[in-house]
Amino acid sequence: MTGIVFLDRDGTINDLIYDPELKFKRGPRTLGELVIKKDAPEAIKNLSRKFVVAIVTNQPDLSRGKMSKVDLCMVNGKITRTVVEIGGKIDYFLHCPHTAENNCDCRKPKTGMFTHVLAIEGSKFPLWTVGDEVCDVEAGKSIGARTVQIGNINGNPDFVVPNLLEASKLILEQ
Repeated sequence: MTGIVFLDRDGTINDLIYDPELKFKRGPRTLGELVIKKDAPEAIKNLSRKFVVAIVTNQPDLSRGKMSKVDLCMVNGKITRTVVEIGGKIDYFLHCPHTAENNCDCRKPKTGMFTHVLAIEGSKFPLWTVGDEVCDVEAGKSIGARTVQIGNINGNPDFVVPNLLEASKLILEQ
């Protein structure tokens, strides 16, 4: 493998769900809520041919008691199986269960999940981060990665693309 690609999960690999109680979009809490974006498995498969693929995701609903660890494993497992079934792989699937108020080291934009992978894999370059939120871009910048933001520009990414498949093409062309 020639490098590491860190991928966000919610909004990047799977659709977000509008929560009328919270009045904003959130990630799926159960397998029944999971909708994997159409081209995401192919994008991950393509990236996994050349890169270590690490999914790093903030999942504060765990500490809020709105999602169980079993449900998290089922959602992550479904994403992994979908990628494996078409010949790809996911090397790491890490999550931060904390809310912003917990002030932990693993919640993006902090880099705890990223440094965990780097401690195991070593400094394989190039490093890339792909996500739909400012925290994904900020975390990527903090570890010296090139950053790709999905959708609207609301940070300072190196690149902006409409979806993960376009991100994978851009990364593989570099």
